[in-house]
Amino acid sequence: MSIHSLPSRSAGAVAAVLLTLLMLACSGKVKVPPPNNPQPQPQPQPQPQPPVTPKADTLGEPVARFRDVGELFDLGEEGEAQYKGKVVSVSGKVNRDKTKKPAAGETSTVVLEGGAGEPPYALATVKEDSVPLLSVTRYGAVASVQFHGVYRGRDERGTILLEPAKVVSLTHWFDFPRTKKDGKKTKPKKPAAPLAVSAEKIAQDFLANPGDAYKHYGAQPVQVTGVVSKRQEDKNAVVRIDFTVPSKDRKTDWTLIMVPRKPIPVGDAAASDLAVGKTVTLRGNVIATGIGATTITECEIVRE
Repeated sequence: MSIHSLPSRSAGAVAAVLLTLLMLACSGKVKVPPPNNPQPQPQPQPQPQPPVTPKADTLGEPVARFRDVGELFDLGEEGEAQYKGKVVSVSGKVNRDKTKKPAAGETSTVVLEGGAGEPPYALATVKEDSVPLLSVTRYGAVASVQFHGVYRGRDERGTILLEPAKVVSLTHWFDFPRTKKDGKKTKPKKPAAPLAVSAEKIAQDFLANPGDAYKHYGAQPVQVTGVVSKRQEDKNAVVRIDFTVPSKDRKTDWTLIMVPRKPIPVGDAAASDLAVGKTVTLRGNVIATGIGATTITECEIVRE
């Protein structure tokens, strides 16, 4: 073997090795790795948020309801002894243009105005949950506002302090004279006889002149006969029924909202008397009126 033959032999050996590898790759015995392409990384998925649960109303049900806060104001020491520290429901005159609405996390004082020459009948401390109702403008700057609030006492003027308090309804203010009481205990008066009237009659009177109708029908209990147009239930009990009456021109409706004294379980015989389409007579008290509706509470079924 000459020294000049080594390079050619080495080149031949290398070629043989490469040929062998190529044949093995074609036969599948040697795995050729795939190109080094980057794999997409999984993206983080948004986590479901827990549902927002509204805060429960911590005030609870009122132990007493007053159509006019002046009635509670006039009770004086008697009212103080009976209701201090308890939740009461009162309605009164509020000038919303003079009322500061509380910002988030803050409170504000709402003045329930007194009569001429009298101090405010009550001051209600409310939070932001009262802002939506205080912002309603359809009833004008001066409105009748109903509050639920804890009777904390009175200030040096005799003004009732409700804290905390919450606005629960708002309607028109009708400025009619109020009979002032002297704050002393008096013998209970014999209840006034209810005024019997059809749903059509009372609704037409409110359609014609809400102010005059409110003074007339709010002066004594009313006994209203009508056809149930709608029934509302809550927790398997009847909590409201409506008498809806069209106007004479058939262009406008007026609804009498009848609220039972206590919720009526749907299984009771009384609930069947309040089914939609049935004619029924209910006795109660007119407490408020607004645009297109009058509210009558403490209702009980009258059976002949």
